[in-house]
Amino acid sequence: MLSDPRFTEEDLDFNGDGYVSWFEATHVSGVIEEELVIDGKECMQYSLAKDGVPFKLVCKEKSL
Repeated sequence: MLSDPRFTEEDLDFNGDGYVSWFEATHVSGVIEEELVIDGKECMQYSLAKDGVPFKLVCKEKSL
């Protein structure tokens, strides 16, 4: 069902009912990516363009 490798079905199950509805899945087309630095780690935050609510944060491990 999902064709965007950035997100799992769990990421898109916004209401937590265990099912990704059509409405939830269509939000993938309206996603804003924002690069952040948190505790010295490079992170990518994903938010819904509709309302700016973040729903996923992915941080790279610090390299030594």
